[in-house]
Amino acid sequence: MYHEDVPLSRPDITDADIDAVVSVLRTDRLSIGPRIEAFEAAVARRANRKYGVGVNSGTSGLHLCVRALGIGEGDEVITTPFSFIATTNAILFEGATPVFVDIDPESYNMDPAAIESAITPRTKAILPVEVFGNTAHFDEYERIATKHDLLLIEDCCEALGGCLGDRPAGSFGDCGVFGFYPNKQITTGEGGMIVTDSERIWELCRAMRNQGRRDQSQVGHPILGYNYRMGEMTAALGQAQMVRLAEILEKRRHAARVYDEQLGDIEGIHLPTMADPDKAAWFVYVIRLADSYSRQQRDDIIESLNAEGIGCRAYFTPIHLQPYIRRQFGTKERDFPNTEAVASRTIAVPFYTNVSMEGVSLVKEALERNLANTRGRAATVEPPPSSARKRSLELLEGMHATMLRIRLFEERVSDMLEADQIQCPCHLYIGQEAIAAGVCAALGPDDLIWGTHRSHGHYLARGADMPAMMAEILGKKAGCAEGRGGSMHVFSKEAGILGTVPIVAATIPIAVGAGLASKIRKDGRVSVSFFGDGATEEGHFHESMNLAALYKLPVLFVCENNLYSSHMHIHERRPKDNLYEVGHLYDIPGIRVDGNNALEVYDFAVNAVRRGRNGEGPSLLECRTYRWRGHVGPSWDMDVGVKRRDELKQWLPRCPIARLRRLLVQRGVSEEKLDEVERAIRREVDEAVEFANRAAFPDESELLDHLHSSSEATS
Repeated sequence: MYHEDVPLSRPDITDADIDAVVSVLRTDRLSIGPRIEAFEAAVARRANRKYGVGVNSGTSGLHLCVRALGIGEGDEVITTPFSFIATTNAILFEGATPVFVDIDPESYNMDPAAIESAITPRTKAILPVEVFGNTAHFDEYERIATKHDLLLIEDCCEALGGCLGDRPAGSFGDCGVFGFYPNKQITTGEGGMIVTDSERIWELCRAMRNQGRRDQSQVGHPILGYNYRMGEMTAALGQAQMVRLAEILEKRRHAARVYDEQLGDIEGIHLPTMADPDKAAWFVYVIRLADSYSRQQRDDIIESLNAEGIGCRAYFTPIHLQPYIRRQFGTKERDFPNTEAVASRTIAVPFYTNVSMEGVSLVKEALERNLANTRGRAATVEPPPSSARKRSLELLEGMHATMLRIRLFEERVSDMLEADQIQCPCHLYIGQEAIAAGVCAALGPDDLIWGTHRSHGHYLARGADMPAMMAEILGKKAGCAEGRGGSMHVFSKEAGILGTVPIVAATIPIAVGAGLASKIRKDGRVSVSFFGDGATEEGHFHESMNLAALYKLPVLFVCENNLYSSHMHIHERRPKDNLYEVGHLYDIPGIRVDGNNALEVYDFAVNAVRRGRNGEGPSLLECRTYRWRGHVGPSWDMDVGVKRRDELKQWLPRCPIARLRRLLVQRGVSEEKLDEVERAIRREVDEAVEFANRAAFPDESELLDHLHSSSEATS
């Protein structure tokens, strides 16, 4: 039996709100009176707009906006498949055609690049949604609309009070619409509000909400209209709640921060992000299970949580998979993989203005318990059983130290690049440390790895000599490749690092060749190939996957998907963001994991290594991550227009090092001990720099050494 001990949502109604509604009942004006005008003015001011039009729902508001802008039959409106159905219905009401584009899997808002690709001569408008209150990308949507002379309707029904920088929700495009359902930031029971700077839109919407009457004093109906009016009692409640909006928003931000802290170290979930957390207007708090969980497993968890009295539900069902949309437009599964992947794994947990800390604790306990009882892993790539996953403190501390070594080394390299102390190009690994640390922690001492131009992290994660790599970067004889390779060609036979190469996908077939040799020799070694998402577009990659699968070679393919191939985002290069599924073409188990969670990476790497050693063949591990710095050098790439500042802002809080540090503290490791570890690594980095600076450059007489093999070398 379901007992909603911690409800999914709960409206925040005070005595002052009740008094405001009752005061209207004591007047003669229950509709179209001073209360709605005051409420309209308050919401318009908050959105930095000239006009507001109160209506009976957000859906009605969207419909009136579509109609007021002259959108109709033959027109296309680009919108999202990940929203409440009203977004699409408002387009269909006027006979226009919704054109769906996939979402950005981090913000859940429409991918701007996908919008650009969907524009046709029939496109008349863009209708984006601030999903769950997230304002990410709305400045870009506005820029795209202006560039292509398109209308822009902002569905801000979930974002009242939020901002993107200095721009409040509701201020983008031609008009916006807020909603006031009971689970929203403020509520009027039912209700919505159109905001705009256009006097024409304002006048049209005011008339259409009232059966087409332009003037309340007249009985005529010069245009087609609807009964979309908001009553005075509804408006009075809204006006009273607007007085408390700042307080409400701060309480909801605090609740979101508490959830972040409580749930941040639970394995197998992704926490929601906001483009501008300090100015966010949280509508709901929606976690997402890792991609290794199936939709059915998600549904089972929701059912169990509800049975325990923890109110939760899935958010949202993809619009393009709704039966009537399928029938009308022929949409189908796999049309929008990001949307479907997100929608099949979301869980909205209890969230409202006055949610208690005790309630959040109950949610955490129930969620952890149900996750532990669910086999949330892909059938083809399973981690060790839960009993084996009680990892030792030594392992956790080791991975934390490894990531710190990588981060502090790379930050020093960045400083030296900016000071012009390093002459060769360097591709920094900052932000991706969890992948190298997690994978290499799963390897044995005799296993082999190959890397890319961005392999400082792989080198250090294998425990290779830091001073030797710093000397190599400076081109010194004492370098790990005797000063011949520089940053992109690091090598350590002792640590099993047999090559890193900047040519895209170049080391993948070499790793497969080593895997073939290991199988022939029966030496038990596993070969690991690290590569970026761009490598999956090369023929070498597919040929290597095929050969490794055909002969069941002990190879682990690790795709470090940091979303960018050089300066091009993955959505500009691939119609579907589904790299891990490529393995299925070759009967290779593929899985996508959180590349910023060293423990999740480690779990799957352990099992993949075991499969390889047992003769079960190769595995593909796609680690979703983000490189904080530019493609090459110390810059952040924002200055050249490559990466988006709001995108980086979403990833910075997911720092893999900070996440593991929090877990260590929870496991009883003192902050003082962790600080001392960091100080020791800083000293190690200092010593590596001093060693490299003291080392000599190679003599020019050695220039041709090792260019050709010798008889001694081959005998």
